[in-house]
Amino acid sequence: MATSKRRLKENAPGSLYKDRYLFTGDHLYQNPTRDFPTAFVRRCWYNWGEQIRSMERLSRYRFEWILPGHGGFVHYPEKLMSEKMRSCVEWMKTVS
Repeated sequence: MATSKRRLKENAPGSLYKDRYLFTGDHLYQNPTRDFPTAFVRRCWYNWGEQIRSMERLSRYRFEWILPGHGGFVHYPEKLMSEKMRSCVEWMKTVS
């Protein structure tokens, strides 16, 4: 039985499995104080601007689940997940 697991391209974090499940490690989680997934600003070991660009690219992928390295799983229907990811990117642009 073949599975569809692919590494995301263009420096996007994590792996996407069957175009539904995004494994993010320390890159993204569901912050209980926000209604959208959130990037770890204090755990950005490289460059926050590059992480924003990476998240912009990631927001164009289709998926329904975020499986982070920390915290609980996140599920939204595909269309709503796309909106939530765009909200995350907009939030990221306000943080330095």
